Amino acid sequence: MNPQIKKMIFALSLADYGNTAIDVQFFMDLFQDDTIEDFIVESMPGVNELVKLEKNNGKEQIRIRYHLFANEILRQMSLGKEAKEISFLKLVDDILVFIEDSRNGKMTINQNTLSLMRSLFITRSADVDAEKPAFSPLIEKLKEEHKVISSGKYDDTNDAIVSIFNKLVEIYPEEPHFTAHLARFYFYIDKNYDKGFANIDAAISLSENTYGYVDPLLYHMKAMGYSSRISSKYIKDLVKAINENSYKEKQELINQIENDAQEAFKLFELVRKSNVGVAGHLSEIYMCINVANAIKRVLEESEASFSNYLLQSEGGWMMKYVDRATVLWEEVKKIAPETNYEELEQLEIRIKQLTSNLDETISLWENY
Repeated sequence: MNPQIKKMIFALSLADYGNTAIDVQFFMDLFQDDTIEDFIVESMPGVNELVKLEKNNGKEQIRIRYHLFANEILRQMSLGKEAKEISFLKLVDDILVFIEDSRNGKMTINQNTLSLMRSLFITRSADVDAEKPAFSPLIEKLKEEHKVISSGKYDDTNDAIVSIFNKLVEIYPEEPHFTAHLARFYFYIDKNYDKGFANIDAAISLSENTYGYVDPLLYHMKAMGYSSRISSKYIKDLVKAINENSYKEKQELINQIENDAQEAFKLFELVRKSNVGVAGHLSEIYMCINVANAIKRVLEESEASFSNYLLQSEGGWMMKYVDRATVLWEEVKKIAPETNYEELEQLEIRIKQLTSNLDETISLWENY
């Protein structure tokens, strides 16, 4: 296949996977030809049958004519003509070249192309639960492919995802969200929190230096880094220490949880003050619930009462999380849009499961 044809077809098929088109300027710059329509017809016979030109808000775009075409092209390019599915791990080198081509050494950024990169590789959806992070469909697929190769565990050997985010940071050094999503990779997938915080701090500084302010979503990402470390590391270690009756280690881990939680609380408060929805509320509630539920499970396994634990001096630190979750929940009910109803309903159930016996226990104590 002609290298130019291959680049065009691959780029359009990849864009289709992200349910988007490509600005014709992308190909004008790449092939150094301003007459893209004539270029497609004269220089790429047969390609015009696979693609179509369209206008969106006055901008000319090009896309694969049918989604099935794009899927078949990606399947064959990744695993050959007999392929039954797409393997993006086999397409990583092509993806890295595609990212390089997207800027093609230019000083200025085509904002439509930048939007394309965001659509494919990052998500603007704010995580609310550190135990269920959101990724773009393409990154999610790569994550699953890594797991399959290593029998269910994530394999970071020659990691495709970190290669992609490093390439995005290299090609778009002035774009803070690519650096921030590299941080998310370290928080949620690699569990390398030092690298995660180094990258999110760099993204925050870049946002402030470039735009004169910090995008609240970056504060949210950093807060979720703390939440992830609490859920994925400290809580697991704390449960182990409790089961092994290691008092000293238990206290150290509670202190680490408290320190990270306090940092997260400050950042979530900044997000709430920016009035960008309820993510700053929901994420903090989920963090508090995750901490409380872990302790609740340990107590229930030993047939102890979680409600009694909360009312004892030993459980005072935990009561703060339960109380904080319920207070924020009352705020959420006043400001949350109706479109979040199903998610909020599930969250309310989880809060009630934590506090269901608390009122009854308080009454018994008062009577006693």
